[in-house]
Amino acid sequence: MWRVLLVISMITPPLMVTIEGLRARKLPRPEGIIRVERAFFISIFVGVALFSVTGVMGFFDFVDRFREPFNRIVLFSPIALSVLAAAFVSALMEGDVENSRRTDILKALLLALAVVFLLAMAFVVIPNLFPTGLDIIVSLALMLAVAEAFSRIIRRVEGGRPLEGELRKNVEELCRKAGVDVDGIYLIEDDEINAFVTGAKGKTVFVTRGALENLGRDELLAIIAHELGHVKGRHVLKGYTFAILPIVPMAIVAKIGDKLPGVVLTICIVLSFVVLMGDIIYRLTRFNLKCEFEADEFAAKLVGADAMIRALKKISEHGEIPEETPKWFNVINAHPSIRERVERLSALSRKEDV
Repeated sequence: MWRVLLVISMITPPLMVTIEGLRARKLPRPEGIIRVERAFFISIFVGVALFSVTGVMGFFDFVDRFREPFNRIVLFSPIALSVLAAAFVSALMEGDVENSRRTDILKALLLALAVVFLLAMAFVVIPNLFPTGLDIIVSLALMLAVAEAFSRIIRRVEGGRPLEGELRKNVEELCRKAGVDVDGIYLIEDDEINAFVTGAKGKTVFVTRGALENLGRDELLAIIAHELGHVKGRHVLKGYTFAILPIVPMAIVAKIGDKLPGVVLTICIVLSFVVLMGDIIYRLTRFNLKCEFEADEFAAKLVGADAMIRALKKISEHGEIPEETPKWFNVINAHPSIRERVERLSALSRKEDV
């Protein structure tokens, strides 16, 4: 019976997103995007709930037949593949790959599956080769290595190349003015208006072709300054810290749990879970949004609030995303709504004028 439920728990998330995506095609694009993302958000919770029931009904006992660390791979593979499939369907329904050929879509899906498998092998197998305490350090090193690899993959796949010409001089001047040291600023071939920072040290900045072609010079410098704000605030490195810290107590409990009395073990497990959930909730509802506000303020001081406001409005229009979005949408996308950001920047601009 648990085998049937396991299959259901795997196909439910992508199926929910598909059904809602087909319905959303009849709606205006901005509303349709929000409906699809909401379906994706809900589908994850439904999938995890069904997966948990599957485990209680017998899947967890089946997993115990495997040796460490392969039991963890078997345990997490179904839900990981299900969420990945749902995310891929969500991207399709939102039109992110509407101009791609079917072969390109298939390649992207196979690449994503390969990346998930390799990451699972790396983070599950490699740390277990080291003693308690050292395995946590190894996990952190792996995280930094993955971040750096992600940066290099983007440069290779998206045809990234360093900024050149007058724009490069403008950005270098911004860096000197702000006292920010970056590893590089690259232009990637993407039609979306976007810029982001990644890399092991959180100091590699990427700007899209869409931003270059659709924004004025001061608006373009504003979104680049926003990313420099992330570098200055070390937001990426802080994010790595928040990601690894809650794993520490869980890893310790997993290593020495069999040596603890039953009551003590139960308390440790509960406390570890509380720390993990607290960390996740704080990151999603506070930390991510706080970092965006700080980066906006940094850009406003460096380039001007008006330029940042115009850039945000163009991003909203080009991406066909409403300026006012639901709270859950903002949490999923790790960004406040455009309207909230514009209001804060406008208030900052008024203060500067006084």
